[in-house]
Amino acid sequence: MSKLAEAMQKIVGLLGEFESEERLRIVRASLTLLGDDFVAPNRAHQDGGRVGVSEADSNEPHGTQALALQWMRKNNVTSEQLEHYFHYDHGKFIPIALPGSAISKSEQTMNAYLTQGLASLLATGEAAFTDADARKFCEGSGCYDSTNHSKSLRGLKNRVSGSKSAGWKLTAPGLTSIAELIKQGNG
Repeated sequence: MSKLAEAMQKIVGLLGEFESEERLRIVRASLTLLGDDFVAPNRAHQDGGRVGVSEADSNEPHGTQALALQWMRKNNVTSEQLEHYFHYDHGKFIPIALPGSAISKSEQTMNAYLTQGLASLLATGEAAFTDADARKFCEGSGCYDSTNHSKSLRGLKNRVSGSKSAGWKLTAPGLTSIAELIKQGNG
């Protein structure tokens, strides 16, 4: 059996337990992480020999994949690197590990907030996220320190904008910082 046939058999076996819409989301996210564009067969159109998704036909916010791919290319971040830190589930990129070699809980907290922002960028094309989601990731990562949490967030300085109540958004320096952390690995 050829490598391609083996891969197809494995993929079909894995995707078989999901509904059609879920399969489509998984395939779309997988291709995005691999750096490829996704074209749904029923929404494809020919444009000068190049196949693409029509803006009007797309049910994704315009440019979502393009922004995440642009960030990946600009920062030389690979899908393999991202796979160490995120799990894709039902349209969401869920942070599963803290990147970087941070030693203090304060550094880990800052890295968790940057990671949560990147998860949002990958899923929606916008690096905006709630404080509740970032705190939940901190708790799950073992770096939440209720006494010093707010002080740790002040260390993010210009890498995020927003507030606990209004939500946070990674700035350009924040997107650069998380790219460096992803490339650094887990020290």
